[in-house]
Amino acid sequence: MNIFTRKRLKYIAYALEILLVYIIQCTPNLLPAFLGVRPLLLVVFAMGISMFESEGIAMWFGLFAGLMMDMASAHVFGFFGVILTISCYAGAALVVFLMRNNLLTAFILTTGSLLLSGLAQWFFFYLLWGDPKSWYYLYAIMLPQIVYSAIFIPVAFYFNRALATHLTDSD
Repeated sequence: MNIFTRKRLKYIAYALEILLVYIIQCTPNLLPAFLGVRPLLLVVFAMGISMFESEGIAMWFGLFAGLMMDMASAHVFGFFGVILTISCYAGAALVVFLMRNNLLTAFILTTGSLLLSGLAQWFFFYLLWGDPKSWYYLYAIMLPQIVYSAIFIPVAFYFNRALATHLTDSD
């Protein structure tokens, strides 16, 4: 199998992974609620993909996962697309140029991305509008959601590592 076929196959596998994770995230009662929240699996798996790809490829898959999240949310369309595009680009750049690619790095980068998306959501949709329950959202919804989502980081990391390892040209 030549290098272009392997790359195409890997990118198709990543796209199917994002679609499957989107279906799992959006299916009611498939994952149990933890303290009334559901995990943000698309953020976790998009960051898992970005750990094993270049900055440009990671950015495009981050945009794809973010737009999928936007379709399922009640917020402004494109909000999560921008957040995940930036997060995946930055995560891939940090892994390529500065950090080692291991599970600890995955926890740091993915938790940072979850915090970025949660804090941006809190600021732009609650605090900026003077919502009296904005602090409640911060500690009772956002923080448990980050903790619940972080449980899936090892699954995303090892799954994407297996995909990247098996579908990368070894020549």
